[in-house]
Amino acid sequence: MQMTSAEMIERIGRRTIVDVLADTVAERGDAPALNSKAPDGSWKRLSWAEYLRTSASVASALRKLGVKRGDRVALLMRNRMECNIADTACMLLGVTTTSIYLTSSNSQLEWILGHSESVAIIVDGEQLERTLQIKPQVPTLKTVICVDEVPATDAPVTAWAGLLGAQPLDLDEAKRVVQQDDIATIIYTSGTTGRPKAAQHSHRSIVSGLESIHLAFGEGFTHKRVISYLPMAHVAERFFSHYVGLRLGSEVYFCPEVTAIGAYLLEVKPNIFFGPPRIWEKLWGAAQGIARSTPDPAGADMRRALDVGLQAVRARTETGEIPGDLAIDLADTEPARKQITSALALDTIEIALTAAASMSADTLDGMASLGVQLADFYGMTEFVGGVGSPYDPRRGCLGRPFPGVDMRIAEDGEVQLRGPQAFVGYLKDPEQTAASFTDDGWVKSGDLGLIEEDGYLRLIGRKKDLIITAGGKNISPGPIEAAIASSPLVSTVVVVGEARKFPAALVLPDPMEVVEWGRQLDKDVSDVTALMSDPDLEQEILQHVERVNKDLARVEQVKKIKILPEVWGPDSDVMTPTMKVKRNVVTEKYAAHIDGLYVDEG
Repeated sequence: MQMTSAEMIERIGRRTIVDVLADTVAERGDAPALNSKAPDGSWKRLSWAEYLRTSASVASALRKLGVKRGDRVALLMRNRMECNIADTACMLLGVTTTSIYLTSSNSQLEWILGHSESVAIIVDGEQLERTLQIKPQVPTLKTVICVDEVPATDAPVTAWAGLLGAQPLDLDEAKRVVQQDDIATIIYTSGTTGRPKAAQHSHRSIVSGLESIHLAFGEGFTHKRVISYLPMAHVAERFFSHYVGLRLGSEVYFCPEVTAIGAYLLEVKPNIFFGPPRIWEKLWGAAQGIARSTPDPAGADMRRALDVGLQAVRARTETGEIPGDLAIDLADTEPARKQITSALALDTIEIALTAAASMSADTLDGMASLGVQLADFYGMTEFVGGVGSPYDPRRGCLGRPFPGVDMRIAEDGEVQLRGPQAFVGYLKDPEQTAASFTDDGWVKSGDLGLIEEDGYLRLIGRKKDLIITAGGKNISPGPIEAAIASSPLVSTVVVVGEARKFPAALVLPDPMEVVEWGRQLDKDVSDVTALMSDPDLEQEILQHVERVNKDLARVEQVKKIKILPEVWGPDSDVMTPTMKVKRNVVTEKYAAHIDGLYVDEG
């Protein structure tokens, strides 16, 4: 369905998220909405009617605590139903929320609370102590609410349980009070450089984005099981599992730790699953691991099934069809592939989504060979709901603009979007806000791309990430890094080469895969760091890089690598909470290693 941004503005009228919630509850009142696991392993569930009633009670209690329309409230919690309830309660009041990454340092937390002028913060029990330490430094912060049992303390702390008994806020009143221009949320960018920017989204931008997604996905996207497991401070998770859930009546299951997602996949068996490229790379690696570790003859059948599946995917990609003999083999090996997909809970996924970074062709082909067609989506913190074709994904492309989104390519190759889905601007930063829009109102993405004849968007790279070699060649590092990271032995790759004669790369091995590799070669796996520095491992990764180079232009080929026996997590100084590399920090911190790659450069 095609629709211009002007038509979307007309379609949504004056609707707010409160209207969206009211409609969903009217339709889905007794259906399950939120699901959190209790310490004993049982599930606590709320229906849509209970979800609204609880949120309305919390909204009423917040108002009694002095929180009013236009105020800002911070959320510092893991993925749990109380986080969504708190956020929804604030929206019913016309209050703005901002979720904060749990990995934020105390100084970062203090800065965000001060910058946002939050009047209240709602926290997990494990975040309470440091929040109370910071509170005196934030003059606007009057109320601290803890969703877990409050320990004995002299500090004034409001217990979440005490909010739940309040008389629920009247829904009709909320619908009258809350307006489209009210700011629903502030998303602090994870920031690869400097202080994060505070992107403000109004009810209008969110409702528009929700309508775009509903029209793009159709009724088949409604009433589905989804898992909330990525940080709620990131726009993708907040939008996908929270806001989209409100519009489409999703059944949301909360996974409090991203490391537990494998177990939650098996238990929840989601119908729709969103994951950044690294999650899908892990799942494809796990599929290969099952085939490798299963004893023969079943293991041999699985390995053959994966090989035949990959052959079929690549034949279809290259020629548009699968040859007859290969089609017969594909059918014969289907039971073995189903064993693998069932073991990973991939067999219930109806729509598989990814976004946020480059995805290697190997991972895309691997998941497709298992029957999981990954749809790569494109959006940004500043524009909710952008580009994607969920039912007709194409390798290397991101799809067409969602209904109600206008897209164009600027003269310098930058992708630009326009529509009511755009953010309002950055809080307290008019200069950066102005720099984010063109003079005629289009949002600048900072990404380089091209639009193919049938309207599909293909990304080339980030404007600011482009590497210019000593020879003046422009190189986009993202696709090269994704190709090298397609090896199960590789966790993270950073391509370097600014003002150098050739590209090189810093490579971090995947410790879990390296241990398995070591076991297969009868190596001592007791010291993982030493194993990650093994010359045989470096040689194997180099051979993989050489294979990758064959598909790259000569100026893009990685000539040297440096193995770093380290693990970069979201709490490290070189990664953002959403696992994006801070290139400027890496190039400064590892300058000696990078220089060492070019000692013979002349």
